[in-house]
Formats: sequence, C-alpha cells, structure tokens
Amino acid sequence: YAHALERLVTPASVVLDIGTGQGLLALLACRAGAARVYAVESDDVISVAREAATASGFGDRIVCIQAKSTAIELPERVDGVVADTHGVLPLFRDSLVSIADARDRLLKPGGWIVPAREVMWAALVSSPPAYKSVIDVWNTEYGLDFSAAQRRAANTWRQKRLTAAEVFVKPQRWATLDYTQACGTRINGELMWTIERAGNGHGFAVWFDAELAPGIVLSNSPEAREEH
Repeated sequence: YAHALERLVTPASVVLDIGTGQGLLALLACRAGAARVYAVESDDVISVAREAATASGFGDRIVCIQAKSTAIELPERVDGVVADTHGVLPLFRDSLVSIADARDRLLKPGGWIVPAREVMWAALVSSPPAYKSVIDVWNTEYGLDFSAAQRRAANTWRQKRLTAAEVFVKPQRWATLDYTQACGTRINGELMWTIERAGNGHGFAVWFDAELAPGIVLSNSPEAREEH
C-alpha cells in the first residue's frame, strides 16, 4: 500500500481513507505528499488515528471522521480512495458497498482507487493437517459423541494458511472485482475441475490477488512469498 500511494499521490491530492483504523494508510498518504486526507472510521479507534496524525506531524492535513463512509458528506470530491477493508477475502462485511459508494459519490471523475481491482481464486485442497486441526479436537477422552460439532466444523469456512503443495488442482478464477467500474455486490462464479491424481480432497481454498496500482500486487495465495 505504501508503494502504491507513493506512485499515485501528488502534492495536490485529496485522499479518502475508508476504514482507517489506527490511521496507517492516512499517514502513508500524507507521507507520500497528499495535501489532505479524510480518514473515516466508525469505531472508537479513530481516536488513535487522530493522536497518531498529530504525533507524526500531519495533524493539519488529516481530517478524522467517526462514521461509516456511506453516511458521510465531504466538502469536496477526492482525487483518490484507499481502502484496506478486507477480512480474509474482499467480501468482508460492507467492503464492496463502501468502495462502490465512495467511487460514485465522493471520487472525482477519473480518480484512482487502491486497490483498483481484485481477483478471487479457488481450488480444491488436500491437507490432512488442516483437516485434523478441525476434526480431531472433537474426539474427546470422555466417551462423548461430538459428531454434530465435527460436521458443523467441517462445513464452516475459516482462515487457514496453506502451502502450494496442498493445492490439489490448478486454481481457477472465481470472480474479478473491478472497483473502477459499476458492479453489483452479489458475486457469483462457476468452477469445474478435472481430477488428475488420486487423493483426498479436504475442502476448497479461496484467496485473492489485489492490484493496488499498476505493477503493484498484494496476494494471500498459498504461493505468495509473504503472508497476508
């Protein structure tokens, strides 16, 4: 995100940071040279962002707003929007709605968005360790039957770090989210694989690649060199 902001921000840039949290991206936008940043956060942690802005010497350039971005009005349209509102996937809570709303109401025509687009991938995985970590915890020493809990656990999605070797088939693109264009919030995709080797499939892994700026990509793929 820091590299993307350094590439996109100019000394005249006005930036909107959606879900600023402790204010990191707002601070990075100022460090990259932004003239003004509207840092928006609905949680009380906005107080930390306000203190961090002052302590970092950007108190006169960062405007902290405690609210949902969909509920605010700004005195001007912004040159760029930055949002790290992900959970494990881009479909976290109201992330899609917030970015689309900011693009349509608050961003200047031709303005930039970080990330600009994200691609979600999916693949069948074979991972005995991951499966055991979900299932074996319900095999108690007390002679009690927790098979109902096992079934629920086995069919509930969770965050898990996997290796490339555990991906059992060639990953396929599930959906592309292009934040620069109008798009709905209901994401659908159909995937099909040909199984070419024997093995146990323990579940489906889904991950994303985010294009933050041209040539700058963040990924939480099993093949990614850094963990996100």
